[in-house]
Amino acid sequence: MEQEVKVSVMMLAYNHETYVRQALDSVVGQRTDFRFEAVVGEDCSTDGTRRIIREYAEKYPDIVKPLFRKKNLGASRNVVSTLRRCRGRYVAFLECDDYWTDMEKLQKQADYLDRHPECAGVMTRVAVVDRYGREMVTGPKLLDHALEAPGDFAKTMYPYNQFKFVGCFMARNYYRDGAWDPYLLQ
Repeated sequence: MEQEVKVSVMMLAYNHETYVRQALDSVVGQRTDFRFEAVVGEDCSTDGTRRIIREYAEKYPDIVKPLFRKKNLGASRNVVSTLRRCRGRYVAFLECDDYWTDMEKLQKQADYLDRHPECAGVMTRVAVVDRYGREMVTGPKLLDHALEAPGDFAKTMYPYNQFKFVGCFMARNYYRDGAWDPYLLQ
């Protein structure tokens, strides 16, 4: 019997040829005691992003699950469509121009959510660097309140553009369970 996917990594890709290998390496290199997947919403890039994602999907078919769009959906529709394909109990987020430095990130965050069913999500520390590697901002400085109910995540994160440091976040997959926030269905 195949092990259930515990964590889905939602990745969005559009013209990330320069960065996507590092992003995918940081995902496929995760050390966990559970099964996880990377659902990659590739939104008709005009550079070599799609080719690179295809390489990783062929090399890591149990992890990398590409969604190659037939036409460009745009950022918002790509988010919703990709989230709907995430099968895990938890969803971690990573843009394809970001990467993780902790190879146990998924394990640590999933363990925390397992131990704290009252929490909707968890964040890690984050460093934002410019293209020269100079640190610009540290965080997380995203929220000034807790995410306590299933709809709180979408209501807080999407309308107020809190996804600037999305790679530090893991949340319960309320989307898998059908608790779609009306904001996402518009």
